[in-house]
Amino acid sequence: MSFFVKYALLFFVISFMTFLYLPLLCLYYALSFYFMRGHVSSSTMMQYCHDWLGMFLVSLSNFLCFKLTFAVCSIIIIIISRLHFSDYPIHISTNYCLFADLEACVWLEESLKKFERILVVISHSQDFLNGVCTNIIHMQSKKLKIYTGNYDQYVQTRGDLEENQMKQYKWEQEQIANMKEYIARFGHGSAKLARQAQSKEKTLAKMERGGLTEKVVRDQVLVFRFTDVGKLPPPVLQFSEVSFGYTPENLIYKNIDFGVDLDSRIALVGPNGAGKSTLLKLMTGDLFPSDGMVKRHNHLRIAQYHQHLAEKLDLDVPALQFMMSEYPGNEEEKMRAAIGRFGLTGKAQVMPMKNLSDGQKSRVIFAWLAYRQPQLLLLDEPTNHLDIETIDSLAEALNEWDGGMVLVSHDFRLINQVAHEIWVCADQKVTRWEGDIMDFKKHLKAKAGILD
Repeated sequence: MSFFVKYALLFFVISFMTFLYLPLLCLYYALSFYFMRGHVSSSTMMQYCHDWLGMFLVSLSNFLCFKLTFAVCSIIIIIISRLHFSDYPIHISTNYCLFADLEACVWLEESLKKFERILVVISHSQDFLNGVCTNIIHMQSKKLKIYTGNYDQYVQTRGDLEENQMKQYKWEQEQIANMKEYIARFGHGSAKLARQAQSKEKTLAKMERGGLTEKVVRDQVLVFRFTDVGKLPPPVLQFSEVSFGYTPENLIYKNIDFGVDLDSRIALVGPNGAGKSTLLKLMTGDLFPSDGMVKRHNHLRIAQYHQHLAEKLDLDVPALQFMMSEYPGNEEEKMRAAIGRFGLTGKAQVMPMKNLSDGQKSRVIFAWLAYRQPQLLLLDEPTNHLDIETIDSLAEALNEWDGGMVLVSHDFRLINQVAHEIWVCADQKVTRWEGDIMDFKKHLKAKAGILD
């Protein structure tokens, strides 16, 4: 099949599915808006009335909308893979899993393990890189260096090489310092000492011509810090016989009971559309249960991170000005310190936020949330714009913090680092998983018929 025919067919199928999908999606919006009356707060209803994007983001997590989206995307992916990838020996993928659930990540990881052509991946998921990659290319100081093995092997090999490089660098610098000192002291002394000084000077010149070992350049390590908040008597958040659905006919949760305390470290897992983000909104009070009760401690402060918080930022103003406008009456130095706790320092604090990377904008959001000193953090995909080192810093900060946490993430490694409990959202229930996240990953593989 010719290049033109393939892409003409691809364009036709995508166009057909789009025209079929959009009317159904619009109808779904209207029905969702009608049936949500009485189940959400007035402020939330006003947001839906004036911001269709807000309504899209809420309704997208609903089961029906997810099924439509998944069907369209699946068809397009299949067609592209059949018509396009089969003809080319290389495939480049960048941050493929930003909106995928854990089951989809497991499936993709196992599929790419069997990919028989060249695969180039850009990813911030260390677990995925360990499962798929056989070589790692490290970019530093405008240079590329190739390491054999997966990500963990790359870290080990690079650490060993840099340790040896640093030893060699220190030895060379000591030799150079000793020779320069000898030349300076005896270069104009007796004939014998002067000849020895000249010899050392030639040796030094030869070393410099041959190329000296460079000093190891360490990756910048960002340090996140959350302020400790003390304790509240449990339970701080209690769900009693709670049921909820965006429409009465399609309940996402039915009669669920659980409690969250300040020593809770919970990861919510389950397929897209199962209601993980919805459950977080029920915790914050952005959504009200159709039946049952959500009880919060009177002094509980909750902060929720989600990827759409970046839309709150006025990108034409600096992060420092944003923080001072959000928390008026505070001194500039105090706001600088608050932002600096999340690795944004110097000029990055005073330049317009449109010039910041997505990861830096995420850090501004974390600083904004942390300044409230919440006792309970709800994190919905917090790693989407963070690199591996920053994810590790976030995990370390969460482990050192004394508050409670509920996490939704597709990053197996982050969950493994910070979560003490795994709760599965599925079939209108929230069920505690007996085991850790890696046991759950094995379960997903077995469910998909994938054998190690």
